[in-house]
Amino acid sequence: MSEKILIADDSPTIVEMLKFFLEKEGYVTVVAKDGIEAIEQAYRELPDLMLLDVLMPKMNGYQVCRLLKGDENISYIPVIMLTSQDQPKDKFWGLQTGADEYIIKDFESDELFNSIIRVLEKSKKQREKKPIEAPQTTIDNILYRLNGLLDKKLFQTTILNELNSIARTQDNCEDVIKEILKLLNRVVNYHLGAVLIEQNEIMNMMLYENQPVSEIFITESITNITKEGITKAGFSIRKDNLKITTVKSTATRTKGNYPERAKSILTIPLRAHKSIIGILYLASSYENAFSAEIIELLDIITNEASIVINNAMFYDEFKLLAITDGLTKCYNHRHFQEILENEFQRAKRYKLTFSLLIGDIDNFKKINDTYGHQVGDVVLKGIGSLLKRVVRDIDVIARYGGEEFTVIMPETDAKGAAGTAERIRQAIGEYIFSGLPPKTYVTMSIGVGTYPDLKVADKFEFIEKIDKALYQAKREGKNRVCLAE
Repeated sequence: MSEKILIADDSPTIVEMLKFFLEKEGYVTVVAKDGIEAIEQAYRELPDLMLLDVLMPKMNGYQVCRLLKGDENISYIPVIMLTSQDQPKDKFWGLQTGADEYIIKDFESDELFNSIIRVLEKSKKQREKKPIEAPQTTIDNILYRLNGLLDKKLFQTTILNELNSIARTQDNCEDVIKEILKLLNRVVNYHLGAVLIEQNEIMNMMLYENQPVSEIFITESITNITKEGITKAGFSIRKDNLKITTVKSTATRTKGNYPERAKSILTIPLRAHKSIIGILYLASSYENAFSAEIIELLDIITNEASIVINNAMFYDEFKLLAITDGLTKCYNHRHFQEILENEFQRAKRYKLTFSLLIGDIDNFKKINDTYGHQVGDVVLKGIGSLLKRVVRDIDVIARYGGEEFTVIMPETDAKGAAGTAERIRQAIGEYIFSGLPPKTYVTMSIGVGTYPDLKVADKFEFIEKIDKALYQAKREGKNRVCLAE
């Protein structure tokens, strides 16, 4: 059976020339002289291929192609666009609308036939979806569907423009994710949304409560998101590496019972550069909340959102590298000085209390000389990790230099600071560092000071007094805490 080819072109000369060449080669031809007729003929004749002119009356070729590919009844029809427009943007747009190939009208007959043979061969499987009977349609229905399609594309473009705006205006990953979750409520009526990503060995889960829900709803969602992160993204998620941030929308909260169970759940992997970088999770208390149309739109949005989030992650990482010690992953000396200055001025202005400790590893040179610098690096990294486990999230840990570490403790008095310093000293003294012989322990001497207990004019005098307390701890036998006076 010969393949049927629909020729859609408003030029009688082009139509007659194409009919002559195609019928000579054994193809059956059908003709349409404008865009509306092209769609009507596509429904009526169910052709195996369409040769589609771009510039036609009533509806241009781009619109015809997009409408064609948007209806599952006739989306099987492959399209070769024929046009006199030879600019790269024209070809790009033609292929974006769904055309299989794009040929300039000054073609040779061999070029056209080779293209037809190639496209028909490639489309064999998709043409198996060709309906047995022609679906019914009218001009009004075609125009209605075209307007709906244009509205849909306009909506998608608006949302994508909003995503680009988020990328331009937000300067950290957490804010980017929060704004994306807020944006998604324009697309779908969800109760709880979340994004899970991995940053600097920490699993960051941002929960966005779009509509009020119960604690049970939130707890079960966290469990679901964690499972999806493990199974779909291959993340290693533990209690000690999971950080959960919850944001509530500004929606009015009335008294009453909030939903306790999610009846609709949607999980979409976030992909960038062919890798899964995270998980998008949406949950609703309504049944069948996520239609096929919504899922299709969310897939388009998450493709762009994944790139925006990935870029924000790289930017965060770049900023962190500038302020972080590469070995211990604690803040570096320069950033410590900046934070200490800010904390000192804040405490001075608002009459607040804060403390600072400076710790020095005892006999560290001996560790390096006896066991090598690689073991020394293991000790430094291990102490950096221990400090992060012992102190609060709001405390600031820095590698002050060499084997010295500092901890800035906002709104902490002398008693609290001394207690923290003692816990650090004990944790280090009990820790077994790999590379060291059995029963070989590392200790630390620590100096501690509190402002405004210490009467100092600036941060430099503050550090100097705490340094003196540290040296006193060394003189008194090491492995101890001394308070600055």
